[in-house]
Amino acid sequence: MTGRIRKIQTGINLVKNSADHFLATSSPAIKKKVFKRDSIITIEDPIIRRYIKTIGVDYNNVPFFSEIKEISLKLVGVKDKFIKEAIYNKIEQAKITRKCIKTDLLIGLLDVYHTVKGHYSPIGGKVQEFFKYLKENVSRRKAKKIVKKDGVFNDYNLLKKSFEKARKLEPLKEFCFNFNKTNPEITNYLYKTYYLPKLDSKTSKLCQKISDEFGTKVFLEHNHNEKAAKAIYKELSEWKKAGGDEVVFPNDFDCSRIKQNYINNCIDQAGFIELSCDSHETINNINVENDTLISIQYALRHEMTHLNDKKLIIKGEYHPGVIKQKSGKRRFEGELENAEVPNIDYAYTSRPDFIACASQGDYSKYSDHFKKVLVRLGMPEWELKMKPVKDMDYFGE
Repeated sequence: MTGRIRKIQTGINLVKNSADHFLATSSPAIKKKVFKRDSIITIEDPIIRRYIKTIGVDYNNVPFFSEIKEISLKLVGVKDKFIKEAIYNKIEQAKITRKCIKTDLLIGLLDVYHTVKGHYSPIGGKVQEFFKYLKENVSRRKAKKIVKKDGVFNDYNLLKKSFEKARKLEPLKEFCFNFNKTNPEITNYLYKTYYLPKLDSKTSKLCQKISDEFGTKVFLEHNHNEKAAKAIYKELSEWKKAGGDEVVFPNDFDCSRIKQNYINNCIDQAGFIELSCDSHETINNINVENDTLISIQYALRHEMTHLNDKKLIIKGEYHPGVIKQKSGKRRFEGELENAEVPNIDYAYTSRPDFIACASQGDYSKYSDHFKKVLVRLGMPEWELKMKPVKDMDYFGE
């Protein structure tokens, strides 16, 4: 860590503390007068200074100006020409339209750069929460109790090493999650420049191909895992073949083992989705517990079904519902058994998981009536045209 960058991080913290102090103690009149002067004087970047002078926004907006200062401070030391131009272009566009900058995009972009370069680690985030949990609850002796039974992490040092890798990538994953579909040029550049070179050549080319064809950014647990990347590519290709432009593909597909949901409670689940209730088609991702091949092929089909659930409520709630029982017996259990669905018990926990579990079975063995039931429950009709997971040749040429 250079002295200059350390100073930047300290400055950012001071800026935030100063903004909080103003909000808590200043009268509106004093705050407007002092902060207007302070906002201009303390921002060194000339382009940002001109933007603030031009835009004519309310100087009472202390949080906004604090974020502008943060952007100005974090720009110091950035040597990536593309990132600097992307930020200045966004600022110039905002100046022309006289609108406020989308500060979360610019701050996120700068956090990606400084974190992958090892300048600092942003405070907060899921990985940071896990780190706190690890320090407070896990000793070397007890470490094995929080890892999965497959023994991927049978050593505390290996677990910690994987955590350090995940911490450096978290801002990049978060940026892809939020902005992959709305700012593809920027996310494509970041992924190609700061993640793909970490992989071996064949794996990197496959991950680039997935990004180009489906827009999905794949993050693997292991840097040398061509088979996993190939399996992901073939599964997404099958979705594209069946649903065409109707398919919702995830912004990123995260196979990293260090995710708080898995480690904290040792929960026995293969994957989960994260999405924005307001805009699930543009802000979403899929997580699986690792990049072992069995996890990928079944979890991806299951989670992709969640993401393409036709009954997904995107305005505030995700109504789970429950598949009703009849005369003490679970309805359609025979259909699932006949189709060799791997985890039938889990199917009856909610409506979304019923159709997601059903997606893992052999569609050709479902009756016409049951297929209509699945579509009525939210499964896309075209999904039933896909090859069953068991018939997929995930690892062939």
